Amino acid sequence: MLTQACANRPDIVAAEAEIRAAEAEVRLARAEARPSPVLGGEYSRDEGDRIASATLSIALPVFQRNQGVLQRAEAVLKRAREELALVKVQVEREVRELLAEYERARATLALYDEEVVSAMEENVSLLRTMLEAGKVGYTDVALLQRERIETGLALLQARTDVAVTAVNLRSSAGLPLAPAQSGCVR
Repeated sequence: MLTQACANRPDIVAAEAEIRAAEAEVRLARAEARPSPVLGGEYSRDEGDRIASATLSIALPVFQRNQGVLQRAEAVLKRAREELALVKVQVEREVRELLAEYERARATLALYDEEVVSAMEENVSLLRTMLEAGKVGYTDVALLQRERIETGLALLQARTDVAVTAVNLRSSAGLPLAPAQSGCVR
């Protein structure tokens, strides 16, 4: 399933091209092992007579049946198929790992969006009320402001992590880095 989604990756495309080339070599080696008839003709004049002759020759590969070249071509084909299978397994593992990393980054961002930011806004509102009532000092306000800035930076980092892992995942899957959007100029 994942390897079908990753079919446009350059390493998979290259491995598939190597298989096609190896298959062509095998077909060529098999064709060279078969008899190849040669038809020839000649037209000449000899002492006023017109002479037409035709020749047919068939080379019978009795001893030289191209076994070495065929075995080599089949070995190259087998190796190319094994390399493609290995590349597909590696791609699938890489995409699964990046997908898990992307899901973790999204979960972290969701936690910030749902809980941490709203709790921080609630704290700021409570502190503002307490400051107006004279129950806290400016030191407490400064500490909360620092905490608010750190939370904002952490939220920004979480959003960056989601964006970076999304790009890495799309790149690994052989997809365009940015989804196509209709009507937008970028």
